[in-house]
Amino acid sequence: MFNRKRSKWLSLFIIVAALVSMLVQGGMASAATQLPVINPNGGAFTAARTVTISNIAYGDTAYYTADTSNPTTSSTATHYTGAFTVSQSETVRAAVYDSITGWSAVASAVFSISGASLQTPVIYPSGGAFTAARSVTIGSIPYGYTAYYTTDGSDPTTSSTSTPYTGAFTVAQSETVQAAVHGSSGWSAVASAVFSISGASLQTPVIYPSGGAFTAAQSVTIGGVDSGDTIYYTTDGSDPTTSSTATPYTGAFTVSQSETVQAAAHDSVSGWSAVTSAAFIINGQPGSNSDQIAQLKQEFAAAINSDRMAQAMQILQQIQQLVKQGSSESQLNNLKQQLIDAVNNEKWAKAEEILKQIIKIENSGWAYTQLGQVYQQQGDNNINVFSNGDQVNFDVQPIIVNGRTLIPIRQAAKAFGLSDSNVDWDSKGTVTINNGSSRIIIRNNAQQVSLNGASYDTDVPAQIVNGRMMVPLRAIGQLFHKNVQWYPNGKIVSIS
Repeated sequence: MFNRKRSKWLSLFIIVAALVSMLVQGGMASAATQLPVINPNGGAFTAARTVTISNIAYGDTAYYTADTSNPTTSSTATHYTGAFTVSQSETVRAAVYDSITGWSAVASAVFSISGASLQTPVIYPSGGAFTAARSVTIGSIPYGYTAYYTTDGSDPTTSSTSTPYTGAFTVAQSETVQAAVHGSSGWSAVASAVFSISGASLQTPVIYPSGGAFTAAQSVTIGGVDSGDTIYYTTDGSDPTTSSTATPYTGAFTVSQSETVQAAAHDSVSGWSAVTSAAFIINGQPGSNSDQIAQLKQEFAAAINSDRMAQAMQILQQIQQLVKQGSSESQLNNLKQQLIDAVNNEKWAKAEEILKQIIKIENSGWAYTQLGQVYQQQGDNNINVFSNGDQVNFDVQPIIVNGRTLIPIRQAAKAFGLSDSNVDWDSKGTVTINNGSSRIIIRNNAQQVSLNGASYDTDVPAQIVNGRMMVPLRAIGQLFHKNVQWYPNGKIVSIS
């Protein structure tokens, strides 16, 4: 009886053992044979990559190698506990193990981390011709990598003179900046930017008035150059860039006889600008247009003979202006007489009206100065902007920030002769001005603007005020090759 019971239990045990064995060999074994997944599954990259291993069944353990050995047999196999980094070209192999079913098949992923495929750094600005020293930055540097640069023409990947880039640096003379990125995966390609810092590209000064025939002495001012530059001028026909008689310009001076004023800008880094000139004819009594033109023709011939082409072009413009002035001279004289009467009788609104008419005829610095004094008499503290003699109206008033005038971008575009169709503004506060030949990008609170892909610094950043993008007028005007003049008495800006 006992043996029959014992035999029955033994048979039952054998059956259960067989079922367990079938379960182990079936369900559990299949879990261990799952191939692990390597993410990413290899490829070519420009920098180190973070790698993970997945598809690991609960209770199983993954191992991996990166030294060409097989993780199922190698003593160098690493127990996978989380993401790891591949920083050089190598093959990652991975397999899963459990104590019952053993090893899975081996998965592999080939990683190519090549310096040659590293993204080339970007130099800002990307070179160009400038009138003064430029602040240069280098971007597109992958995390963990270092950029190196040179300014002596050598290759930063091999040169002993290459400098680690740690922040903006200054290019103060004509030279080529070359830069490359280096790290665990080697060197990137070399970026290059050619900078031309030349006095010839300094902004040419502007003389007010721009010459002409007058019946009395004239107060002359010179402007239109960057702050920090020094203006020199002569009145004896000599070139201010070479003459020992050149006078540093410190403020308005008087021309009381017929002579030609020549002026040029200079700074210690960029050298000299081009020379501008203005021919003045001072007669005790107004002469006929034909007399004045005859005298200018003689001066034009003398300038040509002396190879003073810039001066000759200025004189030619004076002749053309006198020809056009024949019909407007009496009108201008009449307006000036009316202005005198209005000022003497303190009729400031009338004086303002007359001066705006005068500005439309001659657009002179003298007229703007007089208008500024009238604004002061009226207690007008607004900033008034004129473009080619026409006053610009604003829905948001211009402001002054750190000594610079900011005006709404759409009115600025109109002042430069553009229309609303030339201006786009997106929701992120980025404005694009495109007139076909120039594409300017301005970003809110950015102290750099982009012109045709090149980056330029501004003294103050653009900013949004009362829903309007306000931009630095002089900086944007220079990009459009406009002359922007500031008359502090009366807060007047003229654009020409």
